[in-house]
Amino acid sequence: MSGGDALVIAVDCSTTAAKAVIYDEAGQAVAQAARTLSTLQPRPAWHEQDAEQWWTATQGAIAEAVEALVDPGRVRALCITHQRESFVCLDSGGRALRPAILWLDGRAHEEIAELGSTRVHELSGKPPDTTPAIYKLAWLARHEPAVLRNAVHVGDVQAYLVWRLTGRWATSHGSADTLGLFDLQRMDWSAELLDLAGVRVEQLPDLVPAGDEIGTLSPLTQPARRGARGFWNRRRPGSRPGTRRDRFGRRLPQPRHVHGPGGPVGGVPVGPGVPDPRRDPSGEIHFGNRPQCRCVCCHVVQGAVR
Repeated sequence: MSGGDALVIAVDCSTTAAKAVIYDEAGQAVAQAARTLSTLQPRPAWHEQDAEQWWTATQGAIAEAVEALVDPGRVRALCITHQRESFVCLDSGGRALRPAILWLDGRAHEEIAELGSTRVHELSGKPPDTTPAIYKLAWLARHEPAVLRNAVHVGDVQAYLVWRLTGRWATSHGSADTLGLFDLQRMDWSAELLDLAGVRVEQLPDLVPAGDEIGTLSPLTQPARRGARGFWNRRRPGSRPGTRRDRFGRRLPQPRHVHGPGGPVGGVPVGPGVPDPRRDPSGEIHFGNRPQCRCVCCHVVQGAVR
């Protein structure tokens, strides 16, 4: 970021709401919005959410916050914090195989008693407790084995939102540790903990150091209609349908040339932070004058973004 006028969108997809707060370089909040999340409790001590709602609430909050800006073209990056130990299992099409299980879910008390150990604590930094996902993953392996067997991806809230925003299945070190499958000494997934939980390493997100760029916002997330179910791609006049596909086989448009203040920027995917949104008569928001918006890993601290 340069020029002293850049803005960053901070997203917090927490347990009760998804919030988007836009900050300037002085750390002052200049716009914000939120969308509430609903929690399911099908049995006592069970707490679940629809992962699709994480996405629709997040993009709705982002769209409203960006729309409030006088100059949306100042937006340069987006970062994510979230509700920590909650996780989702996806099939090959990116659809959730079951509702996401939340950090406060208490179904795995038997797995905690049986599998919680000094060794697990030593590797993961997590003492035996309700919150680490490892015990709920072990519960799934025992009680709903088809879910983990058929899951192509297993990941935290950040991994899910990063995939929806960028097309990449990835998360930060600070988010990966919440699953309880992360070796804190090696800063990598632990084969020993994966075996205990019944998870395969290929199901898990790529790992990116906190604070590093994790991807560029995907064309599939642009533009957005406020109040609708999400961002979707809209072809520009003269553009041709693309043939690229994301990791779930969904068609992606070809990168387009974006004409900014300094002339054309070649081959840059257009996304919701490739700013300068403009609303057309249909109510859609268009982003177009800047090269790209980066998605950046956060150090994840629950409730850090208000």
